[in-house]
Amino acid sequence: MSHQKSRSLFTKNYILYTIIFILGSGTSFAQRITLSELQIFCSNKNWETTNKNLLLQKWDYYDSTKGDDEHYDLITWANGRNYNNDKKATAWLTLYNYDDLPNRIMYRFRQKEYYTAIQSQLKSFGYGLTDESIHDEKLVATYENMAFVLKIAYKREVDEDEVEDNYYSNSKRTFTVYEASIYKKGGVFDPNNGFKKDYDENGTLTFEYFLKNSKIEGKATRYNSDGKITALFNFKNGNKHGKNSSYIFIEDADVYIETISTYKDGFLNGKVIEYVISPDEKYISSVFSYKNDILEGKAYASRKSIIKEMQYTNNLLEGSYKEYLDMKSVVYGGLGRIDTLSMPKLLLLEQNYSNDKLEGFAKRYDISGVKIAEGSYRDSLKTGTWNYYYDTQTNSDGSTADGSGELHWIVNYKNGLLDGASETFSVSENVIINCPEGLNKDEECYKRVIVRFHLISNYKEDALDGFYEMKRNNGELLSRGQYKTDLKDGKWMHYSISRFSDLDVSGPSYETGNYKNNLKEGPWERFSDDQSLLESYHYKLDKIDGKHITYKNGLPVMNKYFNVEYFKKFEVLENRQQKRSVEIISENSNFYTLKDIFYSGNGTELLTIKIDKKGDFLISSANFPSTYEHLLPQLKIKEGLYELTSKDKQILSTGNYVENLKDGIWNDLYLNQGVQVTTMWERGLVESETYWDVKQMRDFSGEFIYLNIQNNTREERKIKNGKRNGTTRYKDEDDKTIRKESYKEGFIKE
Repeated sequence: MSHQKSRSLFTKNYILYTIIFILGSGTSFAQRITLSELQIFCSNKNWETTNKNLLLQKWDYYDSTKGDDEHYDLITWANGRNYNNDKKATAWLTLYNYDDLPNRIMYRFRQKEYYTAIQSQLKSFGYGLTDESIHDEKLVATYENMAFVLKIAYKREVDEDEVEDNYYSNSKRTFTVYEASIYKKGGVFDPNNGFKKDYDENGTLTFEYFLKNSKIEGKATRYNSDGKITALFNFKNGNKHGKNSSYIFIEDADVYIETISTYKDGFLNGKVIEYVISPDEKYISSVFSYKNDILEGKAYASRKSIIKEMQYTNNLLEGSYKEYLDMKSVVYGGLGRIDTLSMPKLLLLEQNYSNDKLEGFAKRYDISGVKIAEGSYRDSLKTGTWNYYYDTQTNSDGSTADGSGELHWIVNYKNGLLDGASETFSVSENVIINCPEGLNKDEECYKRVIVRFHLISNYKEDALDGFYEMKRNNGELLSRGQYKTDLKDGKWMHYSISRFSDLDVSGPSYETGNYKNNLKEGPWERFSDDQSLLESYHYKLDKIDGKHITYKNGLPVMNKYFNVEYFKKFEVLENRQQKRSVEIISENSNFYTLKDIFYSGNGTELLTIKIDKKGDFLISSANFPSTYEHLLPQLKIKEGLYELTSKDKQILSTGNYVENLKDGIWNDLYLNQGVQVTTMWERGLVESETYWDVKQMRDFSGEFIYLNIQNNTREERKIKNGKRNGTTRYKDEDDKTIRKESYKEGFIKE
């Protein structure tokens, strides 16, 4: 049967059953709803007409619910309702109302004959089975004709009365419930046809469109959360077709971006143009050309103030690629304006593509047109020699920065990695200067300074590897050595200032030694330019360790000792002989304690010295010897052991100092008189003294001569049985008595 005949038959049957429904609405079978009636209820222009028809058939209004943006209005009628149980009835009918129009009818009943009646009418109204599905305790069959979709469901439900009557029994009586749900095609309940609206989880409208046989047709509109239109589409048979527009709104600004594109059967064809629109102007920010959804031909795109000019072939970048700076967007803001390409423009970059990969020579420029980089690409990776130049800058005082446009680095690449010879000619740094008048004093003003030199190095797979040499701009050597995978390795030399000696050396000096894994290791030496040895020392894991020797005129003049970078001791030498030794005994947060020894042909003198750190005295490996030598005497506090030894190692004097004062027991040996004097001191005052005859091993008796070097006087003491007895005379350098004292058994007479 043809489509036209089928439609004609459906129309005749529909009219026939409508007449039957109207004529028989008051019969005894009126409570049974037929398929014809369901179609009429679903087609009524208001719910009141349906309500009147149902009331005439002995149906009762039961309930209604007001809907919202996410729900529909509901009206429910019941037939044969049990007034002892409000939830029980012979049948139920619910009308789903949307936009004040009936859109769906749900008819629910238990009677099998009602179901049979609906089944018998399916063929007459042109319904055919289109889908069937199985669910838990439920079967659903879907039928469709040209105007309606009918879903018939069969459900198993438990008889609630039976459950209550047999509370203690495990048996449950069930029965079949039939549901006939019908809605018009193209209505809100038809998922495949008609005008549709999509909402987000907050109930906000997001998309409006029209479906025809489950495909979008005609105009469609997309919205954002603020209700603004973000896209206008045209569809044909489910594919974009014709002009389409999309919109991006800039937050907190009266500016938006509009993109216009043209589709043909779902494929982009022609230009895709992006406009920036503000209350003051409208300009183009990008242009792309498509052919059957493939990029083809010249294209322009903005990235902030940069305008990119490209060429596409078969969706791939091909040929010339350039970037320009749009000065108008720099001054006034916004994106780069494609419209300004017809005006004088600032070229920033020129390079080439082949099959979407960078290929061939490329150049980059600064905003003044000065070239800042040039080199080649292969497969989008830098290759061969590249040259780099300083860009043009202006110092804070308005002057042109030093080095603008100057070549500062030549380097080679392989597969995008630094590889091969490299030459560096300078580095730049910004130096703080006084701000010119008129500038904010809180601002930091600067100027660029170029430090020039000549560095030859080598790379392998992006790491320094091989010979390395740096010279001053005048050709003087600064350092030379070898790298191995970015680490200094093997023998190196550096022109530098010594870390460990303040010895005055005229002219430059250099140190030489070995590196291991970028750390100084083993013996190192320092030489003057005339190859005279100045220092020798030893490193352990990049820290000086052990003995350090300073030389002058080829002879050692000082030894220093380190314990893994910590300075411990220095020794002053003269003709290879030790003249003085100063050793750090201990250190705390307040003081250094040192052992200071003087060596002479007659013996040694040991002093224990305390130095207060509050005097800003800090021990430095380089200048400690001279700093200590010139430290004011009052800052060198005698504290601890004192010892004077003869050249044959015999102790001549020993005792302790406290805060520069003798304290405790002191023993002084006078070899020329054969007497040892033992004195008990109390903070610089003599408490007692005894005299011992070291030759006869007994208490000394006789005259003892004491020379006081500090005030250049002579004391003649009378001693008896180890103690002073009699007169002690004090004489000046002219042997004139200047004072006398009388003693008895070690005590001065009153």
